[in-house]
Amino acid sequence: MRIEYVSSGHAPRLLLLFAGWGMDEKPFSAISHHAYDFAVVFDYSSEDPIEIPDRYREVVVVAWSFGVIAADRFIRRHPELPVTLRVAVNGTLHPVHDSYGIPEKIFRLTLETLSESSLLKFRRRMCGGTRAMADLLPRLPQRTLESLRDELIAIESMEASHSGWDFAWVSENDQIIPAANQIAAWEKEGVAVRRAEGSHIPDFDTLLHSIITDKPLVAERFDSAAETYEENATLQNDVAMRLSEMWRANCEGVLDKAIEVGPGTGLFTRYYTGWTSIKELELWDLAPIPGNLPGIHRQCDAETAIREIRSESVDAIMSASALQWFNSQRAFIRQCSRTLRKGGWFVFSTFGPENFREIRNAAYPSMPQLMQWLEEYGFDTIDKEEYLHTQKFASPREMLRHIKLTGVNAVGGTSEGVTSARQLISRGMDTLTYHPIIIVARRR
Repeated sequence: MRIEYVSSGHAPRLLLLFAGWGMDEKPFSAISHHAYDFAVVFDYSSEDPIEIPDRYREVVVVAWSFGVIAADRFIRRHPELPVTLRVAVNGTLHPVHDSYGIPEKIFRLTLETLSESSLLKFRRRMCGGTRAMADLLPRLPQRTLESLRDELIAIESMEASHSGWDFAWVSENDQIIPAANQIAAWEKEGVAVRRAEGSHIPDFDTLLHSIITDKPLVAERFDSAAETYEENATLQNDVAMRLSEMWRANCEGVLDKAIEVGPGTGLFTRYYTGWTSIKELELWDLAPIPGNLPGIHRQCDAETAIREIRSESVDAIMSASALQWFNSQRAFIRQCSRTLRKGGWFVFSTFGPENFREIRNAAYPSMPQLMQWLEEYGFDTIDKEEYLHTQKFASPREMLRHIKLTGVNAVGGTSEGVTSARQLISRGMDTLTYHPIIIVARRR
């Protein structure tokens, strides 16, 4: 196993891409995500250890093709790494399998007839045709046929253990690992599947920007919208009020220690502090926290900061309309289970996959997916609610203004945002659908 850093600007976060068979870092050399250092792992002919510097506060793992099983084994061997998001792309935990991976006959034929000519055919199918492969030609991997043969032999013998994958990305037109096999494999594991157009090797630059949160940008956008947020965030206020009342109906109201994640301007904070008695309250947020809010203020990334909290030391963790900005809500739920005392409260609202359906396909977990993770990590759901709310605006420009004034335009880069705005205006889009999910849970 080898690792090469494509970009290393000493960011506090690392994007770790486990590439497929026969790869090196060259096909991914044009990818960048300025909020993250970026490294490619490849060549699974041996499982020699690779070193990840301990300066990274967060590691995001995206694994492609046969890299999925290699990543699964790597994560299992390195529980000390602060891994949050884990996404499988066009691969499964069963690399050679007639129902859940590459059919054994095709794999055997690939191994037995491996040559420069057969490799070229494989790459053509991987890209979805000769024309699509033209983009890869200037950046072809530099690997020997012997190393590729050794890698195939090693991969065939690998067994996985399922390291808590967030979701699987499946290309409908995959000519290497049949999409039906991938879907069947992940459904068997209880992992959500997101389907997309495309070939075995996707447009990674677009994919990565769509699934990974640019946290510095989120902080910047919400900080700039702080003065206009409450005036325009009527839906978020309704969610905060409902969440507070659902918790109040089940909670005695006296707590020793509680942490609120993403208080923003304090909509939810003001609701629950009106009826609870909390001896030690901490507020955590990516953006600066208003000085008029109670408790200890900590400007931090809650996804990683929670790993620093002692196990079973907190009575309640609360969050209203913030978890959707996390890379992995699943990983955060797991950490909340570790951190909370038995009987401790996990009280939160987030947004579901129908959120902003008019302008993008949200990658947010559904209510059933969240319920599955809560059950898996030892929570009883005390109360829950989800609903759709459609908000109509006088014009597309007014809709875009609303998005800006509430700080929720923090997805994607600047140029991507400008393009989207122009498209929305030209299409006359003037409605937005919100999909709040509200849950009150308690650790068993």
